[in-house]
Amino acid sequence: MSKLEPDVLASLTKHQFSAVRHAIDMPGAIPLIFARFYFVLLAGRDRRPDTKGRENCLRRALSSAFGAVVLGSVILCPITVIIVLIGYALKAFLGLDIDPSHRFTDFLR
Repeated sequence: MSKLEPDVLASLTKHQFSAVRHAIDMPGAIPLIFARFYFVLLAGRDRRPDTKGRENCLRRALSSAFGAVVLGSVILCPITVIIVLIGYALKAFLGLDIDPSHRFTDFLR
């Protein structure tokens, strides 16, 4: 708060003033060779009840998307392996050789 301009600080209402304050307010800078980056660590009690609903909705959407990807992987991986094995068995049964100089059994050795 001490870094705010006096006229800006004076224009804040009590509600705005209490909303701006944080229990932990640690600014800092990281100087690098090509640039200087700043960071600010703010921590305090969450006084934003309206954002909790949006955050929970986003969290549910992400978890369901992640679950769908995992479930799809768990289902598709064994199906893909089964299809490849059936295809190989069918190829061997029909006596088809894509490249007669290379055999799958030679690859396994």
